[in-house]
Amino acid sequence: MLCCFQRQLGRISPKSLKSSSPSVYTAMPLPNAWAGYSPPLPNQQSDADPVMAISPNDAMAYCNWHSVRTETPIAYDLETGDILDENGNLTLDTTAVKGYRLPTEAEWEYAAREGGRKVRFGNGKDVAKSSEINFRGDEGEYPYLELGEYAGQTKPVGSYPPNKLGLYDMSGNAWEWASDKYARYESEPQVNPYITAGGMHAARGGRWGDDANEIRVFHRDSYPRNDRCNNTGFRIAKSK
Repeated sequence: MLCCFQRQLGRISPKSLKSSSPSVYTAMPLPNAWAGYSPPLPNQQSDADPVMAISPNDAMAYCNWHSVRTETPIAYDLETGDILDENGNLTLDTTAVKGYRLPTEAEWEYAAREGGRKVRFGNGKDVAKSSEINFRGDEGEYPYLELGEYAGQTKPVGSYPPNKLGLYDMSGNAWEWASDKYARYESEPQVNPYITAGGMHAARGGRWGDDANEIRVFHRDSYPRNDRCNNTGFRIAKSK
C-alpha cells in the first residue's frame, strides 16, 4: 500500500518496485546525519517487515492519501501538521477527525498497555524476552529483562505474539510516530490530550536495536517533523 502511495507521488521508481523488497530506502535516502550507520537494508527486509525511514510528514501524507482513496475526509493540514475535522477545520478534538491519522501518544500507550493495564511492555507483560519482542535482548542488566538472542534487524510483522488487543510489535521492531508533538507531561491527569506546541514529534515503542529500557511502553523519544529517522515507521488509527 505504501509503495502504491509513493509511486503515485513519483517518490519511487518502477525499478524499485520490482526489487526483492520495495522499501522506502530505495526512494528516501538516509539523512546525512545517519552516515556510517547500518540499519537493515531493503534486501534484508521482506514486504511484511515494518516500513522505516519515514518522517511524520511522510506518514501524515500517507494518511491523507489513504483517506482520499477510501472516500473519507482527510485528517491533516500537511503544511502545518494540524489535524482537521470532517469539514476541514482545525481541531484539537481527535474524535472530530474522521480520516485516517496517526495515534496520539495517549492512544498509542493505551493500546500498548492492552487498554490501559499496568504493564511494562507492549506484549502485555512486565519482563522482556527476545522470544516475544524484537529488541537487543542479549545485553543489559535490568530486573525486567530475560537475556536471550539478538536478531540484529527488523522482523516481519507477526513474527512475535500480539498483545490482548491483537496488536503486534507495540514494543520493539520499529519506532512509531505519534500524531502530536513531544512535550513534558502536565502535573494533573488529562484525557487524551493533543499537543501542538513545540518543534519535535513524539515517537514510541523502541526498535530492534534498543535494549529493554528503551522498549518500555512509557519510554518516549522525539525528532523534527521532517526527519526520516532511519528506524522509525508508523501505524495508522481512526476515530469511530
